[in-house]
Amino acid sequence: MAERGASGPAGFGPETAAQIEATLDAMNDSFGDSFAYVARAVGDDDSIESALLVSIDPQGVQAEVTAGPEGTRTLRVDFDEPVAGLPDLGRAMLGLVRRARALRPDEPLTSFEKRIDQAENQSTHHCRVRAVRDLSPQLRALTIGPLDGWNDLGGDEAVSLLIELPGRPIPDTVRLADIRAMDAEARPKAATYSVRRYDRSADTIEVWVVLHSAEAGTISGWARTAETDTPITVWGPRRATAAPEGVTRFVGVCDETGIAATLAMADELPDDVPVDLVVEVDGPAAEFSLGDRRGVTVHWHHRGGAAPGTGTLLTDGVRGVVPEAVEGLFVFGAAESRCISSVRRYLRRELELPASMVSLTGYWRSKPNDK
Repeated sequence: MAERGASGPAGFGPETAAQIEATLDAMNDSFGDSFAYVARAVGDDDSIESALLVSIDPQGVQAEVTAGPEGTRTLRVDFDEPVAGLPDLGRAMLGLVRRARALRPDEPLTSFEKRIDQAENQSTHHCRVRAVRDLSPQLRALTIGPLDGWNDLGGDEAVSLLIELPGRPIPDTVRLADIRAMDAEARPKAATYSVRRYDRSADTIEVWVVLHSAEAGTISGWARTAETDTPITVWGPRRATAAPEGVTRFVGVCDETGIAATLAMADELPDDVPVDLVVEVDGPAAEFSLGDRRGVTVHWHHRGGAAPGTGTLLTDGVRGVVPEAVEGLFVFGAAESRCISSVRRYLRRELELPASMVSLTGYWRSKPNDK
């Protein structure tokens, strides 16, 4: 993996700068083709083959572009409007891609555009909870259905759970643009979760919810009191990650929030692919059976009362399980964003695993004062 040429996001406060710095590697790994497209269009240069984001500031981005025989050079692209922080960054990046699309409408859709299109056009399913079971003190499994016309995508499949506010029923069909246009007071409470499994015969999905909050009006608070026949709206599904071809070994890296996605990914692989799971939980009481798939070794790591997302357990665990790069190794991870960024740096920079064999996503972000 090429090293970034600039130090980090400038012009932001320390916390925002740290958040944006942590996203650079993830954006380069997931949407490198999109940035190359923007660079070709905005720079009006067909010779640009690839682009690597090196820094982001409130006004725009700086990238290192590779352009044929000319080699690598720096290209600056300004946003349509300044960004104040991480919540604005996705919209700013979408603005760059749309600017490029206006300049070059005939090029194939980029990975970023495909992701946005998928998010905009998800199906709406008004369902009920069919079963509830506790996997651990922090994790609850909800079986939800029926899901008429469900398009099962398999693997790392995500949905949004929506709960309506009093007197604010959720429309029969929901679009992302509709939600964005709603006033905050009218917008349904929503959170994104991975689908652990889809039961075609029962027409239900199973979703695992971390019980991190008892606050009313949150999905976590709702899940604490949910019971059979409780109404819920499901929005989705959408495919987040697919395993590449030629996987000969799978390593999953997760905290409580990513266990369901990690297991779903492992289920998609051939039975003869060995699986190592590096899992961070609070302590022995939070361990539970992760299924009966053959060839699975689970490496539990306990925080011992430390705040989630604040230590190095996952990176240390991955170092122990993956001491060197091996052909055919695929590493999938979902956990707190700083922890995932640390794992990514080890795999991509130190071991130099190719981006196609590493899929790591920050599912949440700890706050400095988390206890």
